[in-house]
Amino acid sequence: AGAGPARRGAREPLAPVHLATCWSRLGRATGSELAHLRRGGGKRLEPLRRATHQSLRRLDAKGVATLAHALGRLRLCGGSETTQPWSELWEGLEEAALRCAARQTFTPQGLSNTAWSHAKAGRRAPALFDALAREAERQADGFNSRDHAITAWAFASAAHAAPSLFDAIAARAGAAPLLGQCSEQSLSNLAWAFATAGHEASELLD
Repeated sequence: AGAGPARRGAREPLAPVHLATCWSRLGRATGSELAHLRRGGGKRLEPLRRATHQSLRRLDAKGVATLAHALGRLRLCGGSETTQPWSELWEGLEEAALRCAARQTFTPQGLSNTAWSHAKAGRRAPALFDALAREAERQADGFNSRDHAITAWAFASAAHAAPSLFDAIAARAGAAPLLGQCSEQSLSNLAWAFATAGHEASELLD
């Protein structure tokens, strides 16, 4: 009789904060650890994938962005038979991200990470990119140089046209205080993104 509650508890969805903690840790994996997690189409992560899919609607914007970043790093994209179950999680993630964008609850870092993850994984999500572009443009003044560079890189990599967003990035990132804070990597990403998108930005790149 004593085992009943334990079994019932094991079937209860994980709390969003616990899911976010798990994915945050996975998003920091590198080298052999990352390769180990990817092996077999992410088979070792299957219980976590199922638990996350059940709880997507309970994740807040921070949790959604954390999950997006980790999935982008893992690149379990659903492109093969072994990774197909991950497509369902990506689709649910896109719906959750759209809700967060509509509610304007993403931070600048959350917006850039969500855009980056979908571009990195090769996910075609035009409705989501449109929503992220609108929200990123609205929050452009709150972005730091790294967030601008990551966002521009993501949209250019995804080949998703967002001229108004690129104008906002050029104006903001090209301002003297922020431009002086740009790392070489961020400057390189910005230059590549604007060139790839075919978007002129003389105030930023000259």
